[in-house]
Amino acid sequence: MNPSADAQEELPETESPPALPRDWRLRLHRYTCRYLDSTGAEDVVQESTIRYEREKDIIRHPLAWLHRTARNLALNEIRKNRQTVPFDETIREKTEDQGSQPYENLERLEKLEHLDTLLADLDDRERELLRLKFEEGASYKEMGDRMNLSTSNVGFLLCRTIKRLQSQVQTAGGQR
Repeated sequence: MNPSADAQEELPETESPPALPRDWRLRLHRYTCRYLDSTGAEDVVQESTIRYEREKDIIRHPLAWLHRTARNLALNEIRKNRQTVPFDETIREKTEDQGSQPYENLERLEKLEHLDTLLADLDDRERELLRLKFEEGASYKEMGDRMNLSTSNVGFLLCRTIKRLQSQVQTAGGQR
């Protein structure tokens, strides 16, 4: 056994004090694990700690600030890594399902035709926003840059369009 190696392991971390109290760091890690795996949570805790160090002089409620920052970073990570399946692939997978009954395929096709009709009724800007979002996976900022819209306006228009489509699909589903 190497005595110098043991001595190094036993040294307390007094040379560089931790940015956060140990119990805060553990609480923050547990909280972030609700959103991400342990490795991702550790990255978010580290980034939150760095941001806290930069702004700690103006923060009134540090633990609340850390939780909010960690949550926002975790959600950003989820959004960044989220994969959207192109619409055409979804249709193909559902219609080629060999295990389903013929009437289920027919019903699915009717729903897709109805959705196609609803999409055709949208104006060009709404259709383009949906295409950018679901086919290209563009961010709100990218969509806004391409269409000369603000990021918040892109979000508003997309939300309104999707809610209207959902409402029309549900209304049509109730009438059958």
